[in-house]
Amino acid sequence: DFLYFAGGGAFFGHLYSIFLKFNGGKGIATFLGTLLAIHWPLGLGCCLTWVLATAFFRISSLSGLIAAAMSPLMSFFIFQNTNLALFAGILCIMIFIRHKDNIKRLITGTEPKIGHKST
Repeated sequence: DFLYFAGGGAFFGHLYSIFLKFNGGKGIATFLGTLLAIHWPLGLGCCLTWVLATAFFRISSLSGLIAAAMSPLMSFFIFQNTNLALFAGILCIMIFIRHKDNIKRLITGTEPKIGHKST
């Protein structure tokens, strides 16, 4: 479906921005926006997941990883949409690859929390 290609292109372009020399970008924000555009109930569910995880853990990167991980599960089990689950799963894998340094800091306990200054 064209929406998957367009959304995937926008997501990939933000995850690996040529304007930032293929570093950084707004991958999670674009991921959520893409899901809202393609299947708004899933996008809303992932946004809500991000908000709840942020309120509980106070770590933005962890919240994004949780929302990404939940997206293929929600797609398949709640919305029973295999194509959407596959699309969300591919984006989820890309997010986890892109956030490998954040994951290392989460494991070591050095990932900064929202509202706390990093040292």
